[in-house]
Amino acid sequence: MVLNDENIQTLKNLNYRYCVQSSSRKIRMRSVGSSLPGAKLYTIPASAKYDIKNIDLFETVKQHVLSTRRLGPPIDINFIRIPVKNVRSRVLNVLILDASGSMNFLRRISTAKGVLQEIVKRSYIERCYVSLIVARGAHAEILAGPTRCYEAVFNILSELPSGGATPLAHALYLAEVLVKRWKMRVPRSYVRVLIVTDGKANVSLYQDPVDDVVELVQRLVRIGADVVVYDTRTGPGIELSRNCIDELRGLGIRIVRV
Repeated sequence: MVLNDENIQTLKNLNYRYCVQSSSRKIRMRSVGSSLPGAKLYTIPASAKYDIKNIDLFETVKQHVLSTRRLGPPIDINFIRIPVKNVRSRVLNVLILDASGSMNFLRRISTAKGVLQEIVKRSYIERCYVSLIVARGAHAEILAGPTRCYEAVFNILSELPSGGATPLAHALYLAEVLVKRWKMRVPRSYVRVLIVTDGKANVSLYQDPVDDVVELVQRLVRIGADVVVYDTRTGPGIELSRNCIDELRGLGIRIVRV
């Protein structure tokens, strides 16, 4: 249904009244100190396809209607809004980057860095702590501990070289140690472990490289971490060896194709 100018003005007036009422409610809540965790503070545009979650339907439809002067689908991705919520508990994003030689194929490493840089930007908006672990060569390394120095982490990602083997199991072991220490220091906190890889783990920590990755991810889940794997493979192909991403998908771990 196409909206005319009168209906558009009515919608704007209703939105104005809604904003005034919402603002007054927020002022009253703050005056008595009852701003609750999880309450929506404001909305921001969804920056990428892997970032679209918990869509704010009201703000999305409002942007769509005011911009296109019509109701109904399709809704352009540029109109999608997601909420930023009030979170009292601290949030830690543990970023694990596979910077091995296989990630240079078809410039996967550029895609991987771009994904993590977007997560760093979102961490700045949401005031989350960030840690960076890089798997490259014979072993993994923690390049940034839990920090809010977002620019430093962003610059490390930009300048990071790639090449060598894929010690993904060692990176997950370092993440487990880091998460345990964080949980001891900040018991009531939320931890995400975000892994960007093509899944070609080939450096063992205990026995088989893939089995090690699966075991360590399960251990991270048991200690309360939310694990997400960003799959940088370009598409279906012939795998000459076991791939840890396929193994983790079978366990119900969230896999996001980038």
